[in-house]
Amino acid sequence: MENYKSLKSASKVSVKKDGSVLQTVQKQYDPNTGEESLETKTIKISDVDAMIAICKDNITREESRQVNFEQLKKDLEALLINA
Repeated sequence: MENYKSLKSASKVSVKKDGSVLQTVQKQYDPNTGEESLETKTIKISDVDAMIAICKDNITREESRQVNFEQLKKDLEALLINA
């Protein structure tokens, strides 16, 4: 869930267990009336694990990309120094 930590800190989202079902509960507001409603979604730990794995994969990919750009910058700066 995007922004879970900040939403939780603002008391706009929580988690609950209904029997054996894990759920997120998010506060929502009707833009016309301002009335609060609760959106409940079932969530599985395995789904969260999958999202964590995707995030870690993205981090690894971006770190590799960063290393390549840093090497390119280093090489370009070396040309300027040796010019």
